[in-house]
Amino acid sequence: MTERRDGGIIGFGRRHPGVMLVALPCLVLLLVVGLVWSPRTPSSPAPGDGSETGLVPVADDRPAPDFDLPLLSGAGSLSLRSLRGHVVVVNFWASWCRACAQEVPAMESLFRHYQHAGVDFVGIDHGDRRASALAFAENHGMGYPSVVDHDGEVLGAYGAVGLPTTYVINRAGRIRYEAIGSVDVAALRRSVDLVRAGRAAPAAGRAGAAVRLTDLGGRAAPGFTLIDQFGRRTTLSDLRGRPVLLTFVDSRCTDVCSLTAELLQRTVGLLGKPPGQVRLLAVNANPRHFTVADVHSWSVQHGMLHRWRYVTGQPAQLRDIWASYGVGSRFEHGGLEHQAVVYLLDAGLREQALLAVSSLRTSVAAEAAALAGAIRRLPAHGTR
Repeated sequence: MTERRDGGIIGFGRRHPGVMLVALPCLVLLLVVGLVWSPRTPSSPAPGDGSETGLVPVADDRPAPDFDLPLLSGAGSLSLRSLRGHVVVVNFWASWCRACAQEVPAMESLFRHYQHAGVDFVGIDHGDRRASALAFAENHGMGYPSVVDHDGEVLGAYGAVGLPTTYVINRAGRIRYEAIGSVDVAALRRSVDLVRAGRAAPAAGRAGAAVRLTDLGGRAAPGFTLIDQFGRRTTLSDLRGRPVLLTFVDSRCTDVCSLTAELLQRTVGLLGKPPGQVRLLAVNANPRHFTVADVHSWSVQHGMLHRWRYVTGQPAQLRDIWASYGVGSRFEHGGLEHQAVVYLLDAGLREQALLAVSSLRTSVAAEAAALAGAIRRLPAHGTR
C-alpha cells in the first residue's frame, strides 16, 4: 500500500537498516541501532559490575532519601534509618500496576532467601486505596513489609518516574543499584550479593555512553488522522512548520513509557525554546485501551496533559500507523510488547532521525542531549 496524500493512514510496513529487536523485562521492545547501544546478555557478562543483571549501577555516591511512613498492614511506621547497617531493597509498587504483580514472586523469593542474612525488603505503595493495596499484598503473598507513600513525596525524593522501581541500598545508606520495570530473581540476587560483598562500585560514565541517532535521510513521514487527549481531531500535517518529536506510548504503561515522557520534556528544556517551538506527539501503542479517556488519564498522571498531543483511534487505525512507522505492538506473556522509539521530524514533516529509547533511567540525560543537538542542526526553515 502507498501513502495517501490527504493526510490519511498508510498501511505498509518498514524496516530500518541495522536495527534489531531486543526484549526488555518491562515488556517493551527496544530498537537497538547498529553499535549505538547494545545491552549485555547473560552469556556475556561484564565482570563484577552487575550491569548484566538489568539493574543499573548508580554512578554517583547518592544517599538514599530517608522516610518514616505508616505500615500498610497493622499499626506503627517504618523508617529507612532504622535499617542502617543492613542491605535494603526498596521497591515502589501499586495494586494497579501490571508489572508490579509480575515481579512480586521474585521479591518474595529473595525476601525469604535473605531473611536471616542482613538484607531487608521494603515495599512502598503509591497511588492506591488502602483496601486495594491490602488485597493486592494478600493475593500475591507479600511477606515483606510495605509502607504507604500517600502523597508521593518519597517517590519524588527518589526520582522514580514509573512503577515498579527498585533500589538496592548498601549498609551505609547509599543507593548502589536502580531498576525500572519488573526484575527477575537472578537479576536482583546478583545485585544484592554484590552490595553485600562490597563490590558494587558504581560504574562511572556508563550513563554517558555514546548515543547516536539513526539518520533517516529526510523522507516524508507517513500521514495520519487521529483524536487527541482532548477529543480533538488531529492530523500530522497540523504540526507542519515546527520540528516534531514523535513517539509511541502504551496508555497503561508505568515504566519505560514514563521514561520516554521524561526524555521528551528534558529535550525541550535543553533547547530553551518557548513552548510550541518543538511539537511533542505521542501515538497510542495499546490496542485494548484506546479511548480518549485512556490517553487523557495517562497524560494527567505523567504531567504531560498540556505539553504534548497524545493521539488515539480505533485498533485497526492504530495498527496501520504502527506498521507504517515500523513499530510493532502485540500482547505476549500476559503483557503488551512494543518498541520504544522517538522519531525526529523536521518542520516539513520529513523523517530526519530515529532514537532507540533505553530502558535505563541513567541514559535519559544523554539521549535528551542527542535529540536536542539534532534539533539544533535542523535548517531554520524546514518547509518546502
